[in-house]
Amino acid sequence: MGFHLRHFHATGLTHELSLLLSLLPSFSRLHSLNIYENPLRYDDQVMTTGIFPFIRSLALSRAILASYPALSAFLSRFPVLKTLTLDRISFDSQEDLL
Repeated sequence: MGFHLRHFHATGLTHELSLLLSLLPSFSRLHSLNIYENPLRYDDQVMTTGIFPFIRSLALSRAILASYPALSAFLSRFPVLKTLTLDRISFDSQEDLL
């Protein structure tokens, strides 16, 4: 089964996002994936397995990206990636930066 979806944007989802992302291998023509304000973690099975060969544009929350200890390993899952966009992040104090 395949879908012809080209752009996928998810904001503020939690459990629903995991269900939708499990369908990513079916989105064979997906070119743009935007995930903001969603609590994805490095150990989330969907984002740590598989290669996404058609995604050229990826947008993530900085907080999500910070949870990935090996950025290059994560980005290698997107071999044709041309654009990586990060949303803004705010810190409550200087200690948050450390």
